[in-house]
Amino acid sequence: MAISTLMRRPSSNTINRYAMEVKRQLDVLDRRLADNDFVAGDDYTIADMAIWPWYGGVVKGWLYDAAEFLSVQDYVNVVR
Repeated sequence: MAISTLMRRPSSNTINRYAMEVKRQLDVLDRRLADNDFVAGDDYTIADMAIWPWYGGVVKGWLYDAAEFLSVQDYVNVVR
């Protein structure tokens, strides 16, 4: 994960805290997308474009090799 590359010796507490925050954010996004086609509503907007590089990359497994660790498959509305 990115946080582990920034620290010489990342503590497990630091990594767990970071992972839990990412999971919280994915949960918020998943709940939002359960009621809407896109982040800001029914239309594709700059908000969707802005979050795609990070959230999309994490969910697709392109960033940090974190998809399995973060259980992204559980966030069905984000994965779609």
